[in-house]
Amino acid sequence: MSFLRPLIPPSFDLVAGKSAISNHLFPSTSKMNVFFTHSLRTALLSAGICLNIQAQQPLSKPLTRLAPGVGLGLQNRTSEENVLEIKPQTKAVLRSGAVCNYVINGNFDSQNTIPSGFFGNIYINGYPANQPGLRDELSNWQSTNLTSPDYFASNAPANSSTNPASSFVGRYTPFNYVAGAINGGIGLFTYEAAPNTSYAEYVTQQLAEPLDGNEYYYASMQVRSAPYAQYATHIGLDVTVLNPIDITTNANYTSARLYTPSGCGIQSGGFISSEQWTRVSGVFKGITGAQYLNVGNFQPSSYQYIKNAVYNQEAYQYIDDIQIYKLPKAGGPLTIQCGTPVTLGEGCAIPDATYTWSAPGVSGLPTNSQTLQLTVTPTVTTIYTLTINLPNNAGTYVSSGTVTVDCNCDRQMYAIDIENDYYCDQQVLYYVPVFDPGPYDPAYANTLGFTFVSSGDIVTNYVTISPISGRPCVVIAPLQGRPTINFGIEITYHYANGCTVSYYESGWDASYCQGQRTYTATPNPASSQLTIEAEAATKSNSLQRSSDEIVEAQLYNSFGKLVKQGRSSSGSLSLDVHDLPDGIYHLRSGSGKNTSSKTIEVRH
Repeated sequence: MSFLRPLIPPSFDLVAGKSAISNHLFPSTSKMNVFFTHSLRTALLSAGICLNIQAQQPLSKPLTRLAPGVGLGLQNRTSEENVLEIKPQTKAVLRSGAVCNYVINGNFDSQNTIPSGFFGNIYINGYPANQPGLRDELSNWQSTNLTSPDYFASNAPANSSTNPASSFVGRYTPFNYVAGAINGGIGLFTYEAAPNTSYAEYVTQQLAEPLDGNEYYYASMQVRSAPYAQYATHIGLDVTVLNPIDITTNANYTSARLYTPSGCGIQSGGFISSEQWTRVSGVFKGITGAQYLNVGNFQPSSYQYIKNAVYNQEAYQYIDDIQIYKLPKAGGPLTIQCGTPVTLGEGCAIPDATYTWSAPGVSGLPTNSQTLQLTVTPTVTTIYTLTINLPNNAGTYVSSGTVTVDCNCDRQMYAIDIENDYYCDQQVLYYVPVFDPGPYDPAYANTLGFTFVSSGDIVTNYVTISPISGRPCVVIAPLQGRPTINFGIEITYHYANGCTVSYYESGWDASYCQGQRTYTATPNPASSQLTIEAEAATKSNSLQRSSDEIVEAQLYNSFGKLVKQGRSSSGSLSLDVHDLPDGIYHLRSGSGKNTSSKTIEVRH
């Protein structure tokens, strides 16, 4: 409804319901429950009178607009002063995570207060105090210019002006109506045919997130013409970098500001004349930093007569379900390891759109699905193509993403540590592979990525975590009570990318244990030098140090990476560990049947 501020002449008798204004009719009524035309409602609102106007039969003669703006005390302002900030309580708050619909409260179901039933209930920032334009019943939206856009909601008082079932411009059902819920929507006068006057209502908000100038966006809204409107117009939405709010009128106070599109938004392809919900949609390229949404008629000089109606000089549109989505993409480029699953489909699924995936040589991919994301496990480098079919024939958009598959198998298993001192006396041995780290194939999760093949004199074997070092290992139990024990074991690790590494270790002849050498490592913990010494084992198990024993040692970090090594023929050697980070390390000493492993702590 018009909220340009016409003067109420002194001769206008509100009690009697009569007007001395030439060419105006105001039938007398005790409740003032009459059906007003646009201009007369404007006059009443400008006087600060709030009427709960119910839909009645139209007046027999149309009313003519009064001279707007007189007596308001508004002064001409500079264009900079006319750009007003959105009040803090209606500023958009960025949502946690990615933004899907950039429009906040685009279905108009969120309210600041339950509608009181009076029209002109969308906030006008900067409007003079104590005026109806200060009513603020709709969350996150406000009037863009000095007009009076309307908020309708199903929980407004029954039979009131802003209840959809009794709307002053003709009853309607909100889009996607849900019984028992709040069903909201807005209404805008989009054309005024009164002479020497231009009038159109707009609403605005700050989007949840600024647009990206390198991206394309899909916008949509539901629109229908009001039953009591005589004209039809275009409708659209526009996104700008600067706040579009401007509440000044022209020098003669006969027109509020009308807007032309900035090129960042959509416009209806034709006039919206249907009284059924009509989707207006399209795709536009963003402007970097654009964050203010303005909705209304951006072609105010273009209109179409549709029928003789109550509001015989005006067009009025109901609007609901406003959406702005960034167009999804296939995603990528991505690089994965062999056998690793990857999810494609970057962005949010657009309601009512369908998605088709394709790739050369790949069958069974989804077509015309409402699910955007696709999870695949390619074995070779593949280009995946996403085709989006937007609703309402708004277009088909194609993007592609390359998934590069890395099957690099340049990895090794270097050794197998036997984590037992004097292992000839052990009943259970912990065989710990030393290899390049990497995630294991989930198919081998029950064995931590390992498989093994054993032969010879072994009674049991399985995979577990070593109680000595805390590393994965294969446990074996050699047969006991034999003069000789011989066995072999090959351990294989299966990487998630499909690669494998293996190492073979053979068992020992038990007769050798009579003369097996062992090794000591001191101090433990070590801070600067770690000394490894060879000792000889006799049949009586008494130990004596050998000064001519060759000593070999390798020190591995907790990831199995070799960090220090040495060799000496004097029966002992020292490893410099002063430059190693604090932590647990694994020392492998000797070779063949004389190999032993210890856990070493480096502590500075």
